[in-house]
Amino acid sequence: REQAWDRWLRRKENAVENRESALVLLRKIAHAKTLEEYEEARTALTKSEFWDNPKFKSYISGQWLPLAEKWVMYYRLQLGLVVTTNNGTEAQNKLLKEHYLKSCRGKKSLTGLISVLVKQFLPERQTDYYQKNMKRSSEYRLYHSPVPHYLHNRPPAVIKHIMNRMCTAEDFEPEGIIPLPQHGTFAVKSSASADTHTVCFNTPKCSCHDFERHKLPCKHFCAVFHNIKEGSFEQLPQHYRNSSYLTLSLHRESLQDTNDSLNTHDEDCTNTLSATLEQLRPSKPRGLGALRQELNDWLERTKSASMYCTDAAELQAAIEAVKATENNLVKSIPSTSGITVRGSPVKGCSGQSNKRKEVTSNKLCTLSLSTTEKSEHWASRGRVGKRAEDLRETMHVGPSFH
Repeated sequence: REQAWDRWLRRKENAVENRESALVLLRKIAHAKTLEEYEEARTALTKSEFWDNPKFKSYISGQWLPLAEKWVMYYRLQLGLVVTTNNGTEAQNKLLKEHYLKSCRGKKSLTGLISVLVKQFLPERQTDYYQKNMKRSSEYRLYHSPVPHYLHNRPPAVIKHIMNRMCTAEDFEPEGIIPLPQHGTFAVKSSASADTHTVCFNTPKCSCHDFERHKLPCKHFCAVFHNIKEGSFEQLPQHYRNSSYLTLSLHRESLQDTNDSLNTHDEDCTNTLSATLEQLRPSKPRGLGALRQELNDWLERTKSASMYCTDAAELQAAIEAVKATENNLVKSIPSTSGITVRGSPVKGCSGQSNKRKEVTSNKLCTLSLSTTEKSEHWASRGRVGKRAEDLRETMHVGPSFH
């Protein structure tokens, strides 16, 4: 939304002189939390000088105001979920072009594109999706003991969000949580001020800004979880607890159906696609970097399992297997006169950019940026919106000395 506004207002042919003032009026409409605020902001825009610009009026009244339910905060608050944007579609498109379509030999026909999508891209992306979810589940490794059972098999962002609120919820006193006449509703007194927030399990809903923004259990919900027996996480509606936004997709039925469907139609499609499929190169062998990464993943998984194993014989057998594997790897290392020789760096296995990706994917360390570095990062990424503008304004502001 902000990007579309910014690009349209910057065009000279649209003749909008004060772009910043126009954005302020549009943002007031977008951030309106009540119907009254929305009507007031809309009236202020229609009475402004920008409304006298026929192009501006046609653009806003034709493309934005009729679809206010899709971008105004007042309507989004009624959805029960957070509406966010990312570059997921663009990233998948880039992956399709650079990894899959580049492996096609000769003319890239429509038939070839469809065959790549149906036989390679979509099944592999779905398999990768399930594998990543599986690695985050309790079937892959045990959760840390402080993580409650009801947070198992949920996205890492959800677990982190609720665990942070649970730490804050310990500051609430049981006396400050009062059940209200309506079933599943509690009044929770704030631990930092005299405010009181209403927590409703039936909807679910909390009157605080945190829940309004994230639509996830806030510290007031966690305070009820911690102090009230009748207010546990399991008391939340089933459709909320089992929402696809709060759970990991671990079922593979849809993937199996897709594979079965592809196998069923393989014979029918052979004659039609044979000429095109011959143009597709065989998949490239996995590089050393990918193999090393997978090996490290299995080592981490083995290390995690060893912490919970109580069978001495199994541990001893694992030690012998690891020793044998280590000996095989050592034998494969090139050497000259007994001195280990490292070959030239293999493309994709070294380099600063790949190291950054490896650190990010494995989360071996946390890269913390200072406020100035964050601002420069935002500015360099071409971000738009109020927050990005505030960061750019303060990016080069330093301390003043008198």
